[in-house]
Amino acid sequence: GVKWYDNTVGVITNSPPYPWHMDNLRNYPRFQRNDNGREGFKYSSLGDDYSLAPQWTGSGLLGLPGDYTSPSRFVKAATLLSLAPTPATTDDAIVQVFHHMNAADIPFGVIAKGLSGLTSFTWWIIVKDLGRGCVYYRSYTDLSVKRLCLDNIPDVKSAVRLEGRFKDGFRDTSGELKDFDTIVPD
Repeated sequence: GVKWYDNTVGVITNSPPYPWHMDNLRNYPRFQRNDNGREGFKYSSLGDDYSLAPQWTGSGLLGLPGDYTSPSRFVKAATLLSLAPTPATTDDAIVQVFHHMNAADIPFGVIAKGLSGLTSFTWWIIVKDLGRGCVYYRSYTDLSVKRLCLDNIPDVKSAVRLEGRFKDGFRDTSGELKDFDTIVPD
């Protein structure tokens, strides 16, 4: 049957159960925004001390799971949500949620067909704005975000095709190219 939990982390799951995921989060206590070990790799050789400075940022999230299993996606989503700044506006929140969802997006063909014979991939992403009564979505082949506001929809049976064509999901900006100095002032 259906079980309801007080979702304190803000991430939902179907399997394994929510309490299992919450226990699993205990295995990842050190994720942070700031880089760990910015002093670099330190070592000694033949009586001399050395330090190799890091070449990139992001070490505060070193070890963050990146595979497509349910536990890894849960840990990644919970971590991103806990470290993200609070959005200033609803529009900022919608953009942020799409970025978080993209982090768990499964590309087609990466996961083989299972017992059901179906390939597992992210068909679409939907973000609901309950305050405005709108649904924002993007599909697998059309990555542009669309909005469907439900406040003035007639009370009749209706549908929207979620899956679009790739060529319909981008805007060619070639004709908008301008001299760099006119766009970026000194």
